[in-house]
Amino acid sequence: MINNINKNFDNSVKNNNNIISIFSKNIKTNYLAYILVISSLFGYYAAFTLLLNRIEYYKNPNFIPPCSINPWLDCGTVMKSKWAYLFGFPNTIIGLSTYPMAFLTGLTLFFERNNKYFILFCLLISGIGVITNIALLYISAFLISALCPWCILAGVATSNIFFAVLKYSTERGYITNKTIASITKQNNHIFTIIIYYLLMFFLVFSSVQLRELGVETYKFKDPIFWLK
Repeated sequence: MINNINKNFDNSVKNNNNIISIFSKNIKTNYLAYILVISSLFGYYAAFTLLLNRIEYYKNPNFIPPCSINPWLDCGTVMKSKWAYLFGFPNTIIGLSTYPMAFLTGLTLFFERNNKYFILFCLLISGIGVITNIALLYISAFLISALCPWCILAGVATSNIFFAVLKYSTERGYITNKTIASITKQNNHIFTIIIYYLLMFFLVFSSVQLRELGVETYKFKDPIFWLK
């Protein structure tokens, strides 16, 4: 009888441990899903707001967007520049077409209906988005000498999506590169994200300092060759 009691107790402990393990896994997965869903909503809102501002500008060339706060934080200046049309159409169209994909990816993580190739495709698109955002931030800071608050919000949303999908991909074994896997470990992952945003802050800060020193940053080299 005592043996049966011990056996039942052991089984109960194992079942509880399994429940805790599953619960912990779901929390981790849902955590990444929350990042994807919330970031994609913020990114879509920023892109949609920029599109509305652009429509108003088409209607009225004298239109001043609400996010044109001062000469440095000026959506209007950025919106009227040639860099706002990377492929011949407003950049906001790209965001409006890609953020829903990130939103759907987040939903698949919630319900564990994810597809490997869908996840990797989202990683590829968000990675391209991060590189493009870095280039556009450099252009805004040094060549246009004005920053767009909504563009910055969209850039932050895209970066969050990329890092979240990258971490999920390595955890699931979709990416087997040891270097990338080591970067996405918990502590290293957080450190990498902090360094990334510090570099973005340094980029903006240095452009402000150069502007105060009277350096003509608009003469700097254009990183996007087809817009020269």
